[in-house]
Amino acid sequence: MIDISQATLDVIEAIRRKRPVKFSYMERERIINPTGFYGDFYGFEGTYAEEETAHRKFSFDKVDDWQGVVLPYTVFVEIQMYDYPTDDEVRDYLQPIADGMDPLVYSIKPRTEV
Repeated sequence: MIDISQATLDVIEAIRRKRPVKFSYMERERIINPTGFYGDFYGFEGTYAEEETAHRKFSFDKVDDWQGVVLPYTVFVEIQMYDYPTDDEVRDYLQPIADGMDPLVYSIKPRTEV
């Protein structure tokens, strides 16, 4: 069972800061942009962070694990090229990295406050 008081405070903070919350619900990991509460704080509602059109309600009593408000990150991969690259050239460069044959060098930058 999760700490419903902390989860409620996290949802309020996420709504205020326009950030997603991360949790496990019915054995599936979810990342949701909360929009409000329902049923006298029985649960909360919101949209999936990746897909803003699917609106769902989540009951606190069915949440398996609560991780709280998450900070979105942007991952940057730099490619050195000496001419303006085409999509195919970039894809050809990244394919061995995606296949795990070449090492990947990247930087991570947290998104700033909204």
